[in-house]
Amino acid sequence: MQKVVDISRFVSLVAFLGVLLFVYAYMPEKVGIAAGENDLPNEFIGKETFFYLSLGIFLATNMIFILGMKMMALFPVSDTGFFRNIAFKQNIIQWFGGLGIMINLFFISVVAFLGFFNNADYYHISTFSVFAYVGQALIFIWIVLFFYLLSKRE
Repeated sequence: MQKVVDISRFVSLVAFLGVLLFVYAYMPEKVGIAAGENDLPNEFIGKETFFYLSLGIFLATNMIFILGMKMMALFPVSDTGFFRNIAFKQNIIQWFGGLGIMINLFFISVVAFLGFFNNADYYHISTFSVFAYVGQALIFIWIVLFFYLLSKRE
């Protein structure tokens, strides 16, 4: 199962980089990051700032999840500790890796949403509002799964 998590993390990393590069190529020099009246952008940052800030946040978040998984693997399994058996420990480590993947999907949806928001062929932004909720819904479902895993703890 750990291989599936690792492959999925790699795929989400490549997908994020692909979406970010594609969106970056079509963005105007000033990127709208907030909307005011009539769904028109009213707050802007530079195109390069958007790119490097997005990439930096993405990489920092992934490093935190990778280090977190490696640190959790070092915790001992004991009858009185949080990890009471190896199977539960592996499930929690894989869940944590999966949470990183869900957050990567959230980042992909945010970058795609901002790409549509700043599209030169302006479409009504409410058409693409689903992108704002996809990542959040996945993270919520993943957190519910965590409580399910805790209920199966022995």
